[in-house]
Amino acid sequence: MAIGVYGINKVANVDPSKDVELYYHFRPTRNSSDPEFGDKFKLHSNPSEFLIQAKYQKTGQPVSDNLTGMFTLNLPLSVFNKKGIYTILITPKRCFTTIADAPAVLSAFPDVRGVIIDSSKVKDLTPAQMDNGQLVGWRIDYYDSSGNLQDNFKIITSNNFAEAMMDNLSNASMKSISYRYNDSSNLIFCTVSPGAAPSQKASALPYIGETGQQIALVNTKFNSQVIEIEFVENDADTLAALTMGSQALNLDKGLLTTYTDDGEILSQVEILQVKSAYTNKAGYNLRIKKDGIIDRAETFDNVMPG
Repeated sequence: MAIGVYGINKVANVDPSKDVELYYHFRPTRNSSDPEFGDKFKLHSNPSEFLIQAKYQKTGQPVSDNLTGMFTLNLPLSVFNKKGIYTILITPKRCFTTIADAPAVLSAFPDVRGVIIDSSKVKDLTPAQMDNGQLVGWRIDYYDSSGNLQDNFKIITSNNFAEAMMDNLSNASMKSISYRYNDSSNLIFCTVSPGAAPSQKASALPYIGETGQQIALVNTKFNSQVIEIEFVENDADTLAALTMGSQALNLDKGLLTTYTDDGEILSQVEILQVKSAYTNKAGYNLRIKKDGIIDRAETFDNVMPG
Protein backbone atom coordinates (compact mmCIF):
# COMPACT_ATOMS: atom_id res chain seq x y z
CA MET A 1 0.00 0.00 0.00
CA ALA A 2 1.39 3.38 -0.98
CA ILE A 3 2.09 5.82 1.82
CA GLY A 4 -0.24 8.81 1.84
CA VAL A 5 -3.03 7.13 -0.12
CA TYR A 6 -6.31 6.98 1.76
CA GLY A 7 -9.67 5.48 0.87
CA ILE A 8 -12.37 7.34 2.77
CA ASN A 9 -15.73 8.91 2.02
CA LYS A 10 -16.48 12.12 3.89
CA VAL A 11 -20.00 12.44 5.30
CA ALA A 12 -21.47 15.70 3.95
CA ASN A 13 -23.21 18.36 5.96
CA VAL A 14 -26.49 18.56 4.01
CA ASP A 15 -29.24 21.13 4.49
CA PRO A 16 -32.49 19.63 3.09
CA SER A 17 -34.00 23.07 2.49
CA LYS A 18 -31.06 24.15 0.29
CA ASP A 19 -29.33 21.02 -1.01
CA VAL A 20 -32.12 18.50 -1.66
CA GLU A 21 -34.88 17.92 -4.18
CA LEU A 22 -37.50 15.34 -3.25
CA TYR A 23 -39.92 13.69 -5.70
CA TYR A 24 -42.61 11.15 -4.93
CA HIS A 25 -44.98 8.92 -6.87
CA PHE A 26 -47.92 6.70 -5.92
CA ARG A 27 -49.69 3.73 -7.46
CA PRO A 28 -52.29 1.47 -5.80
CA THR A 29 -50.71 -1.80 -7.00
CA ARG A 30 -47.74 -2.99 -9.04
CA ASN A 31 -49.75 -3.20 -12.25
CA SER A 32 -52.07 -0.21 -11.89
CA SER A 33 -51.75 3.59 -11.92
CA ASP A 34 -53.31 6.35 -9.88
CA PRO A 35 -55.36 8.97 -11.82
CA GLU A 36 -53.71 11.79 -9.88
CA PHE A 37 -50.13 10.65 -10.61
CA GLY A 38 -50.21 8.51 -13.75
CA ASP A 39 -46.57 7.95 -14.68
CA LYS A 40 -45.42 11.32 -13.32
CA PHE A 41 -43.58 12.17 -10.11
CA LYS A 42 -44.48 15.18 -7.94
CA LEU A 43 -41.86 17.59 -6.62
CA HIS A 44 -42.33 18.26 -2.91
CA SER A 45 -41.89 21.92 -2.01
CA ASN A 46 -40.41 21.29 1.45
CA PRO A 47 -37.90 18.40 1.69
CA SER A 48 -37.28 19.32 5.35
CA GLU A 49 -40.75 17.91 6.07
CA PHE A 50 -39.53 14.48 4.92
CA LEU A 51 -35.93 14.55 6.16
CA ILE A 52 -35.43 15.09 9.89
CA GLN A 53 -31.90 15.68 11.18
CA ALA A 54 -30.75 12.72 13.29
CA LYS A 55 -29.10 13.35 16.63
CA TYR A 56 -26.77 11.39 18.88
CA GLN A 57 -26.01 11.50 22.57
CA LYS A 58 -22.78 10.57 24.25
CA THR A 59 -22.98 8.25 27.23
CA GLY A 60 -23.40 10.20 30.44
CA GLN A 61 -24.00 13.53 28.73
CA PRO A 62 -27.47 15.10 28.65
CA VAL A 63 -26.84 17.24 25.56
CA SER A 64 -27.48 15.71 22.15
CA ASP A 65 -25.77 16.85 18.93
CA ASN A 66 -26.62 16.56 15.25
CA LEU A 67 -25.36 13.39 13.59
CA THR A 68 -23.83 14.90 10.45
CA GLY A 69 -25.13 13.43 7.20
CA MET A 70 -27.75 11.23 8.89
CA PHE A 71 -31.48 11.85 8.54
CA THR A 72 -34.60 9.97 9.54
CA LEU A 73 -37.42 9.69 7.01
CA ASN A 74 -40.69 11.31 8.06
CA LEU A 75 -43.89 10.34 6.24
CA PRO A 76 -46.48 13.12 6.67
CA LEU A 77 -50.11 12.04 6.46
CA SER A 78 -50.82 14.94 4.11
CA VAL A 79 -48.94 12.94 1.45
CA PHE A 80 -48.90 9.31 2.61
CA ASN A 81 -52.56 8.61 3.21
CA LYS A 82 -53.43 5.80 0.79
CA LYS A 83 -52.88 2.06 0.73
CA GLY A 84 -50.44 1.29 -2.08
CA ILE A 85 -46.87 1.81 -3.26
CA TYR A 86 -44.97 5.08 -2.86
CA THR A 87 -41.67 5.73 -4.63
CA ILE A 88 -39.47 8.52 -3.25
CA LEU A 89 -36.51 10.03 -5.11
CA ILE A 90 -34.08 12.05 -2.98
CA THR A 91 -31.55 13.83 -5.20
CA PRO A 92 -29.19 16.83 -5.06
CA LYS A 93 -30.93 20.09 -5.87
CA ARG A 94 -30.67 21.44 -9.43
CA CYS A 95 -30.25 25.20 -9.88
CA PHE A 96 -31.09 26.16 -13.46
CA THR A 97 -29.54 28.96 -15.50
CA THR A 98 -28.09 29.60 -18.97
CA ILE A 99 -24.47 29.98 -20.01
CA ALA A 100 -23.59 33.65 -20.53
CA ASP A 101 -20.44 32.79 -22.52
CA ALA A 102 -18.54 29.61 -23.38
CA PRO A 103 -15.87 28.74 -24.02
CA ALA A 104 -14.50 31.86 -22.31
CA VAL A 105 -10.84 32.76 -21.67
CA LEU A 106 -8.94 34.89 -19.17
CA SER A 107 -7.11 37.90 -20.61
CA ALA A 108 -4.03 37.21 -18.47
CA PHE A 109 -4.09 33.47 -19.16
CA PRO A 110 -5.47 32.83 -22.68
CA ASP A 111 -4.97 29.08 -22.35
CA VAL A 112 -7.42 28.86 -19.45
CA ARG A 113 -10.90 28.06 -20.73
CA GLY A 114 -14.07 28.33 -18.69
CA VAL A 115 -17.81 28.87 -18.50
CA ILE A 116 -19.32 32.29 -17.72
CA ILE A 117 -22.45 32.34 -15.55
CA ASP A 118 -24.51 35.40 -14.66
CA SER A 119 -25.09 35.12 -10.90
CA SER A 120 -28.20 37.31 -11.10
CA LYS A 121 -29.86 34.71 -13.34
CA VAL A 122 -29.15 31.59 -11.29
CA LYS A 123 -32.33 30.27 -9.72
CA ASP A 124 -32.43 29.00 -6.12
CA LEU A 125 -28.88 30.01 -5.14
CA THR A 126 -28.03 32.81 -2.73
CA PRO A 127 -25.11 35.23 -3.37
CA ALA A 128 -23.18 33.59 -0.52
CA GLN A 129 -23.46 30.19 -2.23
CA MET A 130 -21.94 31.65 -5.42
CA ASP A 131 -19.10 33.56 -3.77
CA ASN A 132 -15.51 32.98 -4.91
CA GLY A 133 -14.63 29.32 -4.46
CA GLN A 134 -18.05 28.25 -3.14
CA LEU A 135 -19.04 26.34 -6.29
CA VAL A 136 -15.90 24.19 -6.36
CA GLY A 137 -16.93 20.54 -6.59
CA TRP A 138 -20.36 21.30 -8.01
CA ARG A 139 -21.49 19.61 -11.22
CA ILE A 140 -22.66 21.27 -14.42
CA ASP A 141 -25.38 19.32 -16.22
CA TYR A 142 -26.04 20.29 -19.85
CA TYR A 143 -29.40 20.34 -21.66
CA ASP A 144 -30.00 20.31 -25.39
CA SER A 145 -32.23 22.72 -27.31
CA SER A 146 -35.28 20.52 -26.60
CA GLY A 147 -34.68 20.65 -22.85
CA ASN A 148 -33.42 17.05 -22.60
CA LEU A 149 -30.64 16.27 -20.15
CA GLN A 150 -27.41 15.24 -21.89
CA ASP A 151 -25.04 12.55 -20.65
CA ASN A 152 -22.16 15.04 -20.72
CA PHE A 153 -21.33 16.86 -17.48
CA LYS A 154 -18.40 18.77 -15.97
CA ILE A 155 -17.10 19.39 -12.44
CA ILE A 156 -16.34 22.98 -11.40
CA THR A 157 -12.72 23.30 -10.24
CA SER A 158 -12.73 27.06 -9.50
CA ASN A 159 -15.15 29.98 -9.60
CA ASN A 160 -14.39 33.69 -9.32
CA PHE A 161 -16.28 36.85 -10.16
CA ALA A 162 -15.01 38.37 -13.41
CA GLU A 163 -15.77 41.15 -15.88
CA ALA A 164 -15.68 41.15 -19.67
CA MET A 165 -12.93 42.98 -21.57
CA MET A 166 -12.72 43.93 -25.23
CA ASP A 167 -9.51 42.79 -26.94
CA ASN A 168 -7.96 44.33 -30.05
CA LEU A 169 -7.11 41.35 -32.22
CA SER A 170 -5.41 41.23 -35.58
CA ASN A 171 -7.20 38.00 -36.49
CA ALA A 172 -10.93 38.65 -36.98
CA SER A 173 -11.73 34.95 -36.49
CA MET A 174 -10.51 35.05 -32.88
CA LYS A 175 -12.82 35.89 -30.01
CA SER A 176 -12.68 39.61 -29.14
CA ILE A 177 -13.97 39.25 -25.54
CA SER A 178 -11.89 37.94 -22.65
CA TYR A 179 -12.32 38.20 -18.90
CA ARG A 180 -10.45 39.38 -15.86
CA TYR A 181 -11.23 38.81 -12.21
CA ASN A 182 -13.34 41.49 -10.52
CA ASP A 183 -15.19 40.83 -7.27
CA SER A 184 -17.68 43.64 -8.01
CA SER A 185 -19.05 41.89 -11.12
CA ASN A 186 -22.16 39.70 -11.44
CA LEU A 187 -20.42 37.36 -13.88
CA ILE A 188 -18.74 34.19 -12.60
CA PHE A 189 -15.82 32.60 -14.43
CA CYS A 190 -15.85 28.84 -13.76
CA THR A 191 -13.06 26.50 -14.77
CA VAL A 192 -14.22 22.92 -15.22
CA SER A 193 -12.74 19.46 -15.44
CA PRO A 194 -12.14 18.01 -17.90
CA GLY A 195 -11.70 21.35 -19.67
CA ALA A 196 -8.21 21.23 -21.16
CA ALA A 197 -6.92 19.30 -24.13
CA PRO A 198 -4.68 16.27 -23.48
CA SER A 199 -0.97 16.99 -23.75
CA GLN A 200 -0.53 14.51 -26.58
CA LYS A 201 -3.23 16.16 -28.73
CA ALA A 202 -3.55 19.90 -28.20
CA SER A 203 -6.40 20.27 -30.70
CA ALA A 204 -8.72 17.84 -28.86
CA LEU A 205 -10.52 20.39 -26.71
CA PRO A 206 -13.33 18.89 -24.62
CA TYR A 207 -16.84 20.29 -24.89
CA ILE A 208 -17.66 22.65 -22.00
CA GLY A 209 -20.87 24.25 -23.27
CA GLU A 210 -22.18 26.94 -25.60
CA THR A 211 -23.37 30.50 -25.09
CA GLY A 212 -27.10 30.55 -24.29
CA GLN A 213 -27.25 26.84 -23.45
CA GLN A 214 -29.41 25.77 -20.52
CA ILE A 215 -27.49 24.16 -17.68
CA ALA A 216 -28.10 23.08 -14.10
CA LEU A 217 -25.69 23.59 -11.22
CA VAL A 218 -25.88 20.54 -8.97
CA ASN A 219 -24.15 20.00 -5.65
CA THR A 220 -22.25 16.72 -5.24
CA LYS A 221 -22.72 16.28 -1.49
CA PHE A 222 -24.53 12.94 -1.81
CA ASN A 223 -25.70 10.38 -4.33
CA SER A 224 -29.32 10.17 -5.37
CA GLN A 225 -31.43 7.71 -3.40
CA VAL A 226 -34.60 5.86 -4.45
CA ILE A 227 -36.80 4.52 -1.65
CA GLU A 228 -39.91 2.38 -2.20
CA ILE A 229 -42.50 2.19 0.56
CA GLU A 230 -45.57 -0.04 0.45
CA PHE A 231 -48.54 0.78 2.66
CA VAL A 232 -50.57 -2.34 3.44
CA GLU A 233 -53.63 -3.08 5.53
CA ASN A 234 -51.95 -5.86 7.53
CA ASP A 235 -48.31 -6.37 8.45
CA ALA A 236 -46.57 -9.65 9.31
CA ASP A 237 -47.47 -9.43 13.00
CA THR A 238 -51.14 -8.86 12.17
CA LEU A 239 -51.22 -11.82 9.79
CA ALA A 240 -49.58 -14.02 12.43
CA ALA A 241 -52.16 -12.94 15.00
CA LEU A 242 -55.02 -13.64 12.59
CA THR A 243 -53.80 -17.19 11.96
CA MET A 244 -52.45 -18.11 15.41
CA GLY A 245 -54.06 -15.64 17.83
CA SER A 246 -56.75 -16.34 20.41
CA GLN A 247 -60.28 -16.56 18.99
CA ALA A 248 -63.80 -16.79 20.40
CA LEU A 249 -66.93 -17.90 18.52
CA ASN A 250 -70.23 -16.58 19.84
CA LEU A 251 -72.67 -19.32 18.80
CA ASP A 252 -75.71 -17.15 19.54
CA LYS A 253 -74.57 -14.14 17.47
CA GLY A 254 -72.48 -16.05 14.97
CA LEU A 255 -69.47 -13.78 15.62
CA LEU A 256 -65.89 -15.00 15.41
CA THR A 257 -63.57 -12.57 17.23
CA THR A 258 -59.77 -12.63 17.00
CA TYR A 259 -57.62 -11.03 19.70
CA THR A 260 -54.10 -9.67 19.88
CA ASP A 261 -51.57 -10.85 22.45
CA ASP A 262 -52.70 -7.93 24.62
CA GLY A 263 -56.31 -9.07 24.49
CA GLU A 264 -57.51 -6.32 22.16
CA ILE A 265 -60.04 -7.07 19.40
CA LEU A 266 -58.11 -7.44 16.13
CA SER A 267 -60.91 -8.53 13.79
CA GLN A 268 -64.45 -9.76 13.81
CA VAL A 269 -66.30 -11.82 11.19
CA GLU A 270 -69.78 -13.30 10.95
CA ILE A 271 -70.17 -17.06 10.62
CA LEU A 272 -73.31 -18.04 8.70
CA GLN A 273 -74.67 -21.37 7.56
CA VAL A 274 -76.58 -21.73 4.29
CA LYS A 275 -79.10 -24.60 4.10
CA SER A 276 -81.01 -26.03 1.20
CA ALA A 277 -84.61 -24.78 1.00
CA TYR A 278 -85.74 -28.25 -0.08
CA THR A 279 -83.78 -30.66 2.14
CA ASN A 280 -82.90 -28.30 5.04
CA LYS A 281 -79.37 -29.66 4.90
CA ALA A 282 -76.39 -27.40 5.44
CA GLY A 283 -74.70 -26.52 2.16
CA TYR A 284 -72.10 -23.86 3.09
CA ASN A 285 -70.52 -22.26 6.10
CA LEU A 286 -69.86 -18.60 5.27
CA ARG A 287 -67.27 -16.34 6.84
CA ILE A 288 -68.24 -12.70 6.13
CA LYS A 289 -66.09 -9.71 6.99
CA LYS A 290 -67.87 -6.99 8.93
CA ASP A 291 -67.53 -3.51 7.43
CA GLY A 292 -66.00 -1.58 10.31
CA ILE A 293 -68.76 -2.50 12.79
CA ILE A 294 -67.27 -4.12 15.88
CA ASP A 295 -69.35 -5.61 18.69
CA ARG A 296 -67.49 -4.25 21.72
CA ALA A 297 -69.35 -6.62 24.00
CA GLU A 298 -67.13 -9.40 22.66
CA THR A 299 -64.04 -8.18 24.53
CA PHE A 300 -61.50 -10.67 25.74
CA ASP A 301 -62.36 -10.04 29.40
CA ASN A 302 -66.11 -10.55 28.78
CA VAL A 303 -65.66 -13.72 26.76
CA MET A 304 -62.95 -15.28 28.93
CA PRO A 305 -63.51 -13.96 32.48
CA GLY A 306 -60.71 -14.83 34.87
